[in-house]
Parts: sequence; C-alpha cells; structure tokens
Amino acid sequence: MDNKHTKDILADILRVGKLGSRIVCRPELPAPWGLIFTPENKAYFHIIKRGSCFFYPDKEKSPITLHQGDVLFVPKVNNYRITSSKEVIGKNYIDEIIRVNKLLKKDDNKTTRMICGSYELTSNMSLPFFPYYQATYI
Repeated sequence: MDNKHTKDILADILRVGKLGSRIVCRPELPAPWGLIFTPENKAYFHIIKRGSCFFYPDKEKSPITLHQGDVLFVPKVNNYRITSSKEVIGKNYIDEIIRVNKLLKKDDNKTTRMICGSYELTSNMSLPFFPYYQATYI
C-alpha cells in the first residue's frame, strides 16, 4: 500500500472531537483505594498495567472487573469510579492519588498500576462513534 495515501483514522476522530490539552499519569495504588471522577468535559482512558480493580460506570450499575492488560475509555466523564474492592467508595481522584502516593510500598503485591490520561474536549460534544454515557471497555 502506498503510504502517501494512507490515513490516520484515530487522528481524524480526535481532530473531529476537538481535543485540547492532555494529561497522562502512572498511578501506583496500594489497596485500599477508590477514584471518583465527577462530570467534566474530558475524555479519559485507563490501562491496567498490574493488578485488578472495579469500574463503576455510574451509581446504579454493577461494577465491571478490570484486569492487567485491560483498557477502559470513557468518552465524556459522567460520575464514574474505579476502586480496589467493592467495599471502597472512594474520593476525588486527585485527592486520592495524592493520599496513596504517601503510602506507596514499591514491592507490594496488592498495588495496582495504571496508565491514565485525559483529553479536554474543547467542543461540547462526546467523541464520535461513542455514546455520551457509555464507557468503552476493550
């Protein structure tokens, strides 16, 4: 195939969504922990590098268990949370990451490691091809 005519489809989708600045972090979360994401005009992704956790798409739905290697994409933040166990409610994700970073034990087998990122949506829309309230679990 001629590379001059190939298109980067993902780049086109992100361009249509008018994504602004991005933030990426690599939290190491020793149990117990819980991250709450309140409504924002952002798209988030979470890659589970080690361990497992529970994803709650909203307050009324049952959790989905995420394991090492899973990828979660949330096209527009709408009150979701990720926790180390079903018993943990959680706190605002920024406050909780700061709290657990003070407790971190590098060799703890119960530490969940993730790569997380967010993109600010500069337009008031969710990304194309993804429903407004649905998280995509790959």
